[in-house]
Amino acid sequence: MSHKDQPAAPSGWKGVLLALGIVFGDIGTSVLYALDALCRDTPIDKPLVLGGLSLIFWSLTLIVTIKYVTFVLRADNHGEGGVFALYALLRRYAPRLMGLVVLGAAMSFSDSIFTPAISVTSAVEGLELHLPGLKILPIVLVIITGLFFIQQFGTEWVGRAFGPITLVWFLFIGGMGLYRIVEQPLVLEAVNPLNAIQFLQNNPRGFLLLGAVFLTITGVEALYADMGHVGRGSIRKAWLIVKPALLLSYFGQGAWLLTYKEGAILGSAEKPFYAMLPPGWLIPAVIIATAATIIASQATISSAYTIFTEANRLGFWPRMRILYPATTRSQMYVPFINWLLWGIIVIIVLAMQRSSDMEAAYGLSINIAILVTSTLAIFYFRFYKRYQNGWAIALIFGGVFLPVELLFLYANLHKVPEGGWIALLLGGMVAAIMTIWLLGEKIKARFADWVDIDPYLEKINAIRQDEMIPYYTSHLACLTTSPTAYKIEHRLMYALIQRQPKRCVTYWFLHIHLSDNPFEATYDLHTYVRGHIYRVDFYVGYKLQPQVNLLLRQVVERLVQAGEVDIRSPYPSLRQRGQPGDFKFLFVRRIINNDARFSPTTRFFLQLYNFIDRHSLPIESAYGLEVASVAKEVVPLTTPYIPPELRLSPRQKGG
Repeated sequence: MSHKDQPAAPSGWKGVLLALGIVFGDIGTSVLYALDALCRDTPIDKPLVLGGLSLIFWSLTLIVTIKYVTFVLRADNHGEGGVFALYALLRRYAPRLMGLVVLGAAMSFSDSIFTPAISVTSAVEGLELHLPGLKILPIVLVIITGLFFIQQFGTEWVGRAFGPITLVWFLFIGGMGLYRIVEQPLVLEAVNPLNAIQFLQNNPRGFLLLGAVFLTITGVEALYADMGHVGRGSIRKAWLIVKPALLLSYFGQGAWLLTYKEGAILGSAEKPFYAMLPPGWLIPAVIIATAATIIASQATISSAYTIFTEANRLGFWPRMRILYPATTRSQMYVPFINWLLWGIIVIIVLAMQRSSDMEAAYGLSINIAILVTSTLAIFYFRFYKRYQNGWAIALIFGGVFLPVELLFLYANLHKVPEGGWIALLLGGMVAAIMTIWLLGEKIKARFADWVDIDPYLEKINAIRQDEMIPYYTSHLACLTTSPTAYKIEHRLMYALIQRQPKRCVTYWFLHIHLSDNPFEATYDLHTYVRGHIYRVDFYVGYKLQPQVNLLLRQVVERLVQAGEVDIRSPYPSLRQRGQPGDFKFLFVRRIINNDARFSPTTRFFLQLYNFIDRHSLPIESAYGLEVASVAKEVVPLTTPYIPPELRLSPRQKGG
């Protein structure tokens, strides 16, 4: 096995189309509801429109163009982006960032719940202008349910159309916006930042309306999280198409507002995006908008899969089943996350019903995730890129981007009683599960029972040669948590030697190292007794699913070819006929026991951890050993402690 970097992402126009379909769906569908949220329930006037458009223009420029496209995309881990990719690089420099990573991942999940709900609902609501009184909820629920249902079959077959459809969407919104700008070119004055400053100074609700402006950049995290799928260069090139299209659409909606609605208040079913369209374009616009929101939702679902898969591999999340229904490894399907998302989204759609009500809950969670990315980026440029102008870039993040994002957070906090509490509650639940899992693993690590392996090797070798002991299996592979070849768990030695002596031809001690390189697949071989006792350290990237049987088979085949290992059966009748012996995998797990030395708080967290552990994926399935011969034995987490009141003493016999 060799060291591998990330597979090369498509380049040229193919890469740009891929980026349009995967990365920019969320930010691209914000035009459906962002300006509506800004102007809803407020008399339309010039300061409102020009000030709002100016804030949108400079938010897209400062946060998306400068922060993400220019700087954040440079903070990659072998081409991969996202909070977990950054953490994999930074954990050696700043291990205490774990709490921030938990917060960022949890809030990104919360965002993935609201994106499909608000985007699909806002797209279908356009039909109300053509068919007043139409019940849109059944249509929305059918679209969302169908989207989640097809995930189990893989979406590669429709994914090829995502890029071209999204390109058509951006050309369409840009063209429609340009049509209205020509009619009212006054809106171009919004490029002047003085309009934004005056809006914030003079409008009593100016700072609170920043929460609506923030909706225009809610999809920005996808630029970073999905960098590994499409490549940094393709994202930057695609942004040259996306940003002008977005600005044309926003400015076109503003032009329509100034031309036809100045002094008025928008009606309940009146959305600037659909209202600005020329006659006869409504139905085609609803169709293409619905297609665009489905694509944006698909990208969000895939992003949720990626978040939890990486969290699982990095030890932040319990074991869970991950399937690959398509021909590419990037097309994954996580059943538990899929149907959990579907259930929560359906509840939100049924409870809130309209996109205008969902806007109140949307944005807060992703605002927190963006702040986490900025904080992690400061550490990245401060430590990891300190010799490449990292200090200066870290100062820019701390002095410019963080204050702006904190201002957005202040504006979004007013959404908490209006529905933002839902996002915080959902994100908080995910963060709580991650925290419990991490604490449980940390407590178990405190009671690691590693001992020197040398004294036990002679005993294992003696058992191997003892003909009085029947063969347990021909070849035994034991998974160990010991990070070095000179230590081994006492519980594993107890299971091999004392509890039931396990006689085998060869013993393999296997350890999986989590590599910072997302696509590494390498190994080191340590020989204890040539031909019979080995240790193999596998270095597997956090983006890969470890298939232990496949990994071990490659090592064994190389040793067999070198003539070092004989895997034929130990039984003469089979051996003389060249029959290979059987392989068995042994797991010795520590279970939580009631130890009086645990504090009440520790016992509480261990009970929660144990509950989650019992309901997570079996460990043999997590290592790809569903069809392998597996043996599992359990030992207590700690050596049983005898409390003083149970300590025995000889009973005095009566005289």
